[in-house]
Amino acid sequence: MASTIREQIISAYQTRLAAIRTTAGYNSNCGAAVYRATANIDPDDTAAVVIWPKTETVTREDYGQCMAEMTLRVEAVSAFDPTSALTADHPSVIQEALLGDIIQCMTDLDATVSSKIDDIMYVTGGPAEMPGDQDTRVAAFAEFEIKYRFDIGDPYN
Repeated sequence: MASTIREQIISAYQTRLAAIRTTAGYNSNCGAAVYRATANIDPDDTAAVVIWPKTETVTREDYGQCMAEMTLRVEAVSAFDPTSALTADHPSVIQEALLGDIIQCMTDLDATVSSKIDDIMYVTGGPAEMPGDQDTRVAAFAEFEIKYRFDIGDPYN
């Protein structure tokens, strides 16, 4: 079965997010487990990222094409030690590192994710709620607008 251009882009970013590893120069290992549209992550996954395809808008372009602009939401989670007094282990510090890793991975100009993409832009994001007393994981999110084209009436080309 053929995939739409939208699906090809989503799949390419799902694969790309696996690069978020400290061995690749990132601040976290949230790329160790990459999920798609999964609300409940296994508590044993101490570092993970979830990609959420969101809505898109489409405008007509010249030459029989449409310009689509879809939103992808990326959420990252990481474990932390609630008993640690170290600043580096503070949930807020970890959340900021997760946010930076997501933005860097998704918008790295040196990484070709898909030739189908016309543009990508970080539009919003930040830390998720601060963890409670019983929590051992923190999260951050970022949303991106991705522009791509397809032929009118043919989202596969």
